[in-house]
Order: sequence, then structure tokens, then C-alpha cells
Amino acid sequence: MTAERRQPAVNGRALLGALWLPLLFWIMVVFFVTLFGYPGVICITPFAWLLAVPVGRRYVLLSGAQEAVAQRRSAALAGGLLGLLQGLTFIVVILTNGMSLP
Repeated sequence: MTAERRQPAVNGRALLGALWLPLLFWIMVVFFVTLFGYPGVICITPFAWLLAVPVGRRYVLLSGAQEAVAQRRSAALAGGLLGLLQGLTFIVVILTNGMSLP
């Protein structure tokens, strides 16, 4: 009898591997464009949403999820976490530039 090894619900290493580059890219773009006087760059959310697509795909590839349900759940988790971190970037930019939150 062979014992199947269950995968953890969240693969932290795969999550960090999938998130770090797009998140770094987003933060650098926001930082430099804001530095040059255009804090409104933070409002280009459709571009930010597009970054979630490769993050979800990369997380699925790195995590090694086999079932289709686990792959979709993993991709959604990674994309959602990227969105949360982009939202936190939005709040930091708004607060550091003296703007008021909506």
C-alpha cells in the first residue's frame, strides 16, 4: 500500500516565486512615475489586473497542482494576493502624497 503525500493548501515558495517579480515591477513603476509628479499612475488598474494573469499561471506551474480545481484555486489565490498588495501600494501612494482616500 502506497501512502499518497498531500500537498499543502498553499505552497509558500511557489507563491513568493510567482509574486515577487510582477509586484516589484508594479511598485517600481508606481514609485518612479509618482516621483516625476504623476501620482495618478496608481489608478491604471486595468494594467494592474493584467499582471495577475501571469502570476496565477506561474503559481500553478511552480506549485505542481495536479487537479483542475486545485489549479484554478491556486491561480485565483495568487492573483488575488497580488491585487491585495497592489491595493496596499495604492493606499501608501495616496497617503504619502497628501491626497484623501475616496
